[in-house]
Amino acid sequence: MLCTSGVLLFVACHSDQTKEALTAADEQQQTTEANFLKLSLDEYQHLSPAEKEARRSIFKLGQYVLLDSINHCYKLTISKEEAVKQDIPAADYDSFVAEMEKANQTIQEYMKAGKSIQLTDPQKKE
Repeated sequence: MLCTSGVLLFVACHSDQTKEALTAADEQQQTTEANFLKLSLDEYQHLSPAEKEARRSIFKLGQYVLLDSINHCYKLTISKEEAVKQDIPAADYDSFVAEMEKANQTIQEYMKAGKSIQLTDPQKKE
C-alpha cells in the first residue's frame, strides 16, 4: 500500500508541474497574441473567441489597405478568395470592406462640402 501511495503522490506532483508548465505556456501565447492585437493581457482575456477572431482579421486585412492619394480614398489590395486562403473568415472580409466603403464615402462627403480632411497612410511607418 505504501508503494501505491508513493506512486499516486508522484503522479499528483508531476501532474501539478505539468499544469503549471501548460499554464505558463498558455499565458505566454496569450501575451503574444494580445501584443499582436494591441491589447493588454487583461483586455485580451475578456474578449470572446469571436471578438478575438474579428480583431485578428482586422489586423491581417490592415496590411492590405493602401491610401490612394489621387482619388482620396482607401483601397484593399487583397481579394476575398486570397483572404480566405489566409484564414480570414469571409464574413470578416465583407464587414471590413463595408466599413472601408463607409469611410471612403465620408471622406468624399467632407471633400464635397469643402471641409479639410487629413488622410493617414496605413502603410507608412511612424
